[in-house]
Amino acid sequence: MDLLGSIMNNMQAPPKKDDKEIKRLKETRQHIEDASKKEKLALVKFQSVIEKEIESFVNNESQSRRAFLPMDKVKRNIVHEVSENAGLTSFSFGREDEDRHVMIFKKEDLPSDEELDCLRKGVKYDAEAIKKENERLTIVPSENIVIPKQDYHSKYEHLIGQSSAKDAAVATGRNVSYGLGKYLIEFSIDYLSFLRNAGSV
Repeated sequence: MDLLGSIMNNMQAPPKKDDKEIKRLKETRQHIEDASKKEKLALVKFQSVIEKEIESFVNNESQSRRAFLPMDKVKRNIVHEVSENAGLTSFSFGREDEDRHVMIFKKEDLPSDEELDCLRKGVKYDAEAIKKENERLTIVPSENIVIPKQDYHSKYEHLIGQSSAKDAAVATGRNVSYGLGKYLIEFSIDYLSFLRNAGSV
């Protein structure tokens, strides 16, 4: 007898399930399937309710935004999808499992970045206060702007001479002691001559 055969003979058969256990497993499986069907039906009903509410919102000219009650992630996804299909913009705000909810906006009343930031933080949006704060941070008094009294060329003439940096770069001598240096320098000089003739330098 080979090794595999001896192992198989020594193994015990798995315990057989009695009829009660088989029946219990079937009932459990059936409960799960029934619950899944009920959840699907509940979500289909929820979607139809949301579609009616959003259609009413779109047709109401006095409303430009609306907040829904807190709901779980699956239902929020349904609201986002229905809103997008209706041509609306939607955002979720609040903390998960506490007060996370969806707000929908018509295109003519989209929130600004500052308002979105306040909504995400759960803070009341005050447009005037934010505008004043932004103005305070961005105003630079004109008297603080310093204009130099002399040109840097005249100040540093003793260091850089009277020629500009471009002219000084052309006057650099060749260094033929390094491999391809001779050819690269010749190419650089030819290229600068070409640019000078073209009017770029």
